[in-house]
Amino acid sequence: MMVREFAEFPNICKAANDPNEFAEERTIRKDAELSSADQVLCPSTFARASLTRHRAGTYEMIPFAINGTTALSAERSRKPMFLYAGNITMRKGVHRLLLAWKELKAHRTHELRLVGDMFLSEKFLRDFRGMFTHVPRLARDELDRYYREAAGFVFNPVADGFGHVILEAMRCGTPVIASKNCGAPDTITNRVEGLLVDYGDQSQLISALDLALSNPAELREMGRAAADRAKKYTWEDYGERFLNWLRPLLKHG
Repeated sequence: MMVREFAEFPNICKAANDPNEFAEERTIRKDAELSSADQVLCPSTFARASLTRHRAGTYEMIPFAINGTTALSAERSRKPMFLYAGNITMRKGVHRLLLAWKELKAHRTHELRLVGDMFLSEKFLRDFRGMFTHVPRLARDELDRYYREAAGFVFNPVADGFGHVILEAMRCGTPVIASKNCGAPDTITNRVEGLLVDYGDQSQLISALDLALSNPAELREMGRAAADRAKKYTWEDYGERFLNWLRPLLKHG
């Protein structure tokens, strides 16, 4: 999938050439670890599917969880702002988000706030000057405030094992627009807690953003539903599900 992105968007992301991220020895080590495993626990359906397509094995899926709950912000405190948090890279699909934002001319009415380390090239970003705000890494409390201020959170990865930011946003009552190539389909029902798109289908991403931008009342309803659903993903629940998976394996190991 990344090879296709490289071909379509060459030389736009410094992280795409990171020898640690895509080192052959890292892949070889991961393959060896998987080959030695009798059971594999995955944090998302996407991660499980990416493994089962390539090797036989026994795979279980338990979504990650999140600590506590964050008080919902009053609707009047929401800003006409959409948020992304994480490394700003090609692998996270931020380049496609910027292209969609520009296509919709959304910067005329809404702010797009990108929080995290910037890896997209200056040359690529030149075409999007004035269309987004870049904020470096933030302390947890400050990032939670951004979640509570945002009308929506956008997470469009090429591939991500889960994406904890999804639950962080939902916990704050912020609906999520996400690609299906992460844990979003396990935590979000399309048009209930947010919107799901197929990665790489730019028309789907544009349509989802357009719907979110044009329907603030529906977006607020999604945000309330997101906060309710996030309450189900506690570490206590995760621990119980993990032990229920583990006990029979220890008994028959």
